[in-house]
Amino acid sequence: MTKVNKSIDHIVSCLSGYDPDSMSVSGALDIILELTQEYCKGLGSEFVPLTDAPGRVLYNDLISTLDVPAQDNAAMDGYAFAHKSLDSKKTKQQSLKSVEVLVQVKLYLMKFFRESV
Repeated sequence: MTKVNKSIDHIVSCLSGYDPDSMSVSGALDIILELTQEYCKGLGSEFVPLTDAPGRVLYNDLISTLDVPAQDNAAMDGYAFAHKSLDSKKTKQQSLKSVEVLVQVKLYLMKFFRESV
């Protein structure tokens, strides 16, 4: 990879037809393409396993063929606490008991739905 030492302002000012007050979107895109072409030379595409994909850029957008979930979903796994509201030992014990009950209900419902499918 070659490193360009010139500033973008300098490079753009050397382009024919450069006028900062009247640049169109397509003109700006042409300039961007011209500036990035040298950098992107030699870069190809390749197929990699999904586990090797973090940090890479997709060539095209990847759009799922399935609507998952099929309906609006606002599920949340986990619990949050306002620590200041748990100042007293009694409040902490009551809150933890409530969480225990919620966890047991969730486990029961998960088992119930698994068995009914």
